[in-house]
Amino acid sequence: MTPSQTIFMLLFALLAMATTATALDISDYPQIFVHGDTFDPEYVIGEEAPSMDVVSATILSTAITDYEVKIGTSKLDSEINDVKKINAIVIGNPCVNKAAAQLEGNPLFCYKGLEGGKGYAKLFSHNGKYQLLITGVSAEDRKAMAEYLAKNYLGNIKTKTFSIDTGTGSKTPKNPFAQQQTNKAATETTKKEIEEEKSNHKSYEKENSEEKKKTEKETMKETKKETEKTTQEDEKKTEKNKQENNKEEPKEKKGFFAKVFEAIGSFFKYLFG
Repeated sequence: MTPSQTIFMLLFALLAMATTATALDISDYPQIFVHGDTFDPEYVIGEEAPSMDVVSATILSTAITDYEVKIGTSKLDSEINDVKKINAIVIGNPCVNKAAAQLEGNPLFCYKGLEGGKGYAKLFSHNGKYQLLITGVSAEDRKAMAEYLAKNYLGNIKTKTFSIDTGTGSKTPKNPFAQQQTNKAATETTKKEIEEEKSNHKSYEKENSEEKKKTEKETMKETKKETEKTTQEDEKKTEKNKQENNKEEPKEKKGFFAKVFEAIGSFFKYLFG
């Protein structure tokens, strides 16, 4: 084999290992936690969790018969700083186990995504470390999933999340934040509507103001025209009256003297008549 062929085969092997590593799922349990001949994940139980979660851990541990089980691997969630940095089997939901909450992204509603009467197994991987989360609404749901993993062939479960019906009758509690989220969404919608209304009102005011200015400008033009027209007509009337008065004035003066002479004549007629 030439050096180039050797390098190619090495790269191919590394690629195959990387592909296998990223394709791991629940069907690879329990082998993902086996190193040499030892099964050695940390079992992480919630400090405030019900005692049945400890029973679930025991069920899983005692079911491992093909490998040596490491002793002293049980931890409380309060003893784990970062569960993503270790190989672990975490039992509990985010309500009772801080490590479970960390794996689930610390949801505001700790039962988020959990349906009553079901048990869940979820496989996580972080930087070459694996965490198997056994979760469910109740401890009984989690125990049912632990028993399933302990008793059944898992080779056909080609997924990282798997659930079973447990028949426990557990119910998912109501989300106390649902109404707040609804109210928040409604508030955001109302704010948006108010902003749109303000924007529309401003646009209307602007258009109305421009129309008003235009109307006022046209009214002023019309008023000015009417005023100028009236002024011109008044000036024409005044000039006409003036001209008529000038024509009539001489007649008025002539009539006056005529009346004087007529009166004198009448007086003399009276004296000498």
